[in-house]
Amino acid sequence: MAIEWEKKQGMGKVVKLGDGIGQVKNIEGLFLGAVPGKYGKPLYNLLTPVSAGGETISVPHNVVLGRILSHRDVGKLLRITFLGTIKSKSGNPVKDFNV
Repeated sequence: MAIEWEKKQGMGKVVKLGDGIGQVKNIEGLFLGAVPGKYGKPLYNLLTPVSAGGETISVPHNVVLGRILSHRDVGKLLRITFLGTIKSKSGNPVKDFNV
């Protein structure tokens, strides 16, 4: 009996979404799922379109993204757009996204 091994999904190039220096406003690609990041917070992996090089990129966890994305979205084409900053229920500022 042979065991079939699956390649573990690694972390890609980390891209931060936002309006700050070195951050991008929107990103699109094929959603590959989440991988554990530092301190237990996940990174969301997206495969960019082939026209953009076909590289894997990782988007850091965000409260809003955590509510929107789930394992059911794996394999779907996504466009994540930064909308601005909103206040959470506790009054802390968080980034808001449209997926």
